[in-house]
Amino acid sequence: MTLNKFYIKSEHHTEDVAYRFNPNVWHEVTNWKTYKVKVTDIQIVSDLPKDVKMLIRREVFEDILASEQ
Repeated sequence: MTLNKFYIKSEHHTEDVAYRFNPNVWHEVTNWKTYKVKVTDIQIVSDLPKDVKMLIRREVFEDILASEQ
């Protein structure tokens, strides 16, 4: 099964960063409108240092929350 990758232009990295949702929650994220995404559901696919990945995961999470309002 191939999961979709998404890309974000981040303030913390110069190139586009690839991310995806954790495969364990993929079905819930894509099919349940009431599912609340958590920061731990987001995986950074691009090869980056751990501290930058954490910053970008938080940035993606905040973008998702902002789009739901």
